[in-house]
Amino acid sequence: MPVTEIATFQLIAPYNLQSDPLAALLGRGIRNQITYSSTPVYLFTEVSDPSSVYLISGWESITRHHESGGSAENQEVMKEMVPKCVAFKGLVHPSIDFSTFPSDVSTVVVERYGVGQEGSDATKDIFAPAQWSHSGVDENNEEYRIYAYNSQESVAVLEAAGKVEGVKGVAVLKRAVSFGVDGTTQVV
Repeated sequence: MPVTEIATFQLIAPYNLQSDPLAALLGRGIRNQITYSSTPVYLFTEVSDPSSVYLISGWESITRHHESGGSAENQEVMKEMVPKCVAFKGLVHPSIDFSTFPSDVSTVVVERYGVGQEGSDATKDIFAPAQWSHSGVDENNEEYRIYAYNSQESVAVLEAAGKVEGVKGVAVLKRAVSFGVDGTTQVV
């Protein structure tokens, strides 16, 4: 079953996404990931805390992701990054097909609900309509909803971001870097 990977990590000062060795390590690890997944990889930073980074990508299945994660190349990259440059915070795989995720995405809102919970009333009308939105359940039976916005739509989303700051389970993210399956890298 297709899934969307949402990996979160915290940058450790003085590192940022453009500083070496972190930038080189991320590039190497993500290019390796693309050879396994054949999907683009996006890095987003949280609007309320730019040191909080989300890696969002797609996989044909959780099993395929775990096969990639166990590769010698991936293990070497992770060993060099964690805990020197980043602290790993979490990894989930909601059952969301990533294949239609828009390539021109500028801003993303990720909502997470506990098992059997409804969406947050604080976000029901703030972030609609989105260029792309899908929801799915992860391996822990928690529901995720992802909204993707292009640059024009992002203006309103970023203005509204303060209205949900501190709302549990809601993250407003700005795209920082994207890695295409064709080998291109775009720093935003």
